[in-house]
Amino acid sequence: MRERASAAQFRPYTCAQSQLEGMEFRLVSSDKSVMILTIGDGKLPGSYKLYGYVKSENRENTYFRVGVAISGNRNNMIPWSSCTCNDAHFRGNPCKHSVKMKDLFMSNREQFLKENVRR
Repeated sequence: MRERASAAQFRPYTCAQSQLEGMEFRLVSSDKSVMILTIGDGKLPGSYKLYGYVKSENRENTYFRVGVAISGNRNNMIPWSSCTCNDAHFRGNPCKHSVKMKDLFMSNREQFLKENVRR
C-alpha cells in the first residue's frame, strides 16, 4: 500500500479557469465556483455520481478536481468523495469542495432530471 505524502511533499492537482474553457459542463453555479462535468447514476436507485471542478477560496483562479457519490435514499449523504485539495488528502473526509458540489446538484436535481429524462 502506498503511503500518503507528507505536507511538505504533497502538491494538490489544480487547474486554472482558462484550462476549463471549452468544456461542456452539465451544471454550473451562477458564480462559476462549482462546475459539474459529468452526472451519472450511482449503484443504488436514486443515487448519483458527480465529477467536476470547484474553485479554491484561497487561491485565485484555481480549481480542484472533485468526484462525489450521493446516496439519494439516506438524506443525501456523501458515502464517497474524492478531491485534489489538501484537506481531502490529509483528513480523508468529504471536504468543503465535495459538499459544495453535492449542494449545487441537490438544489437543481429536479430541474436536471426533468431536462435529462431517458427515453
